[in-house]
Amino acid sequence: MKYILMILILAAAMLQAVEPASQATSLKVCYLNPDSLLVKSTAYQKAAKEYEKLQNSWQNELDLLMAEVKRLQGLVNAGDSSEATKKRLKKANTEFETARGEIYGEGGEAEVKHEELIKPLLDNTQKAINDLAAEMDIDVIIDVTTTEVIYLKESIEPTNITDEIAEGVDKAGK
Repeated sequence: MKYILMILILAAAMLQAVEPASQATSLKVCYLNPDSLLVKSTAYQKAAKEYEKLQNSWQNELDLLMAEVKRLQGLVNAGDSSEATKKRLKKANTEFETARGEIYGEGGEAEVKHEELIKPLLDNTQKAINDLAAEMDIDVIIDVTTTEVIYLKESIEPTNITDEIAEGVDKAGK
């Protein structure tokens, strides 16, 4: 928490340095905890439940296919070395791998459904952030979990002080 508070103070100080002293105003800096948002938002909870149901369905489908693979592998291990059993085992393995790829592979059902569920939530979250920032005249909103600035009022143009800090570090080291 000390680290986050230090970042907030540093961000406010840096942004204050941007405005001339005669125009200096206080900054309203707020934070958002996305982890808490996931718990408190019914929209996020609803999407999570829907995705969990789908995951359970996909897992059940894969479990059934794997059960057939194991059953056939058991026959082969027990001495059934007929070509028909080996072909069925190979086919069952292929069906399992294909289904797993279609569900969890790149561009698979899980990825597509996750995107369908999360995109509107992210768009609504950004809209809520922008609306609240305008309503409350917030200058900066920081994601408390990553310490990234997730909102910066358009009228604020921070100054890059990297060179000056680098010089200060080098001077302090001499």
